[in-house]
Amino acid sequence: MAGRAWAHKQLFEREPAMTEPAPDDDALADARRMNMPEEMIARLRARLSRLEVGGGTFSGVWPDNVPAVEAFLAAASQWRVAANGFAAHYVGLDYAGAAIAWAAVGIEMSASLFRRMTLVEHGAAEALNGVAA
Repeated sequence: MAGRAWAHKQLFEREPAMTEPAPDDDALADARRMNMPEEMIARLRARLSRLEVGGGTFSGVWPDNVPAVEAFLAAASQWRVAANGFAAHYVGLDYAGAAIAWAAVGIEMSASLFRRMTLVEHGAAEALNGVAA
């Protein structure tokens, strides 16, 4: 979700575009898909409405995922792009260039952080390439 939000320039918007679901809508939909009882979903909705990240309202990034999003953002200029007719196709990050970016900002890339960062990367690539969620 964070990768798609970044690709649509909505990662840290205070008010999501009306055409996109609110970040908490996705969390609530996920909770329903996991068969969470409605009373727990109501508590989750209340918690999301109070959650603040970076001085604003919930930005669509859970606190546990912030390091992965920060790693992605640090390397977000390092895309491998292929020509596809008259359009660009975003293949993924160039990890050699990304490693330089991560080192420059002091991010120590572990296997766990890399796996989580690639989830953000894949979401961004799908959004940039026009793949529906």
